[in-house]
Amino acid sequence: DRDSLHPGNASSAFDWYLAAAQRGSATGQFLVGLAYSNGDGVAKNISKASKWLSLAASQGSSNFAKASKAMYNLAIFYREGLGVARDVEKAFYWCRKAAEQGDHDKAMYNL
Repeated sequence: DRDSLHPGNASSAFDWYLAAAQRGSATGQFLVGLAYSNGDGVAKNISKASKWLSLAASQGSSNFAKASKAMYNLAIFYREGLGVARDVEKAFYWCRKAAEQGDHDKAMYNL
């Protein structure tokens, strides 16, 4: 899976992604969110994952190719109350935004 950090270099990769994320890179923010979500190269922390996914998703598709994945993951976090307060309206909003990108079948299905 291209969205996972390479297991042999996960900690080092995380440091690079975090540096990019802190400079406003949507891709870096998305990858940091995934790393925290999965515990790749860093201790699993769902609250931090939701923060970084939210930052990435808010930048929209014009800023990076995986915007729909960030939006969909954030929708799931809101739907399930993972690292954020459970909020069905926000879950629907982010799921719709992901589906509007036209390349996220799970988001379209969940609508």
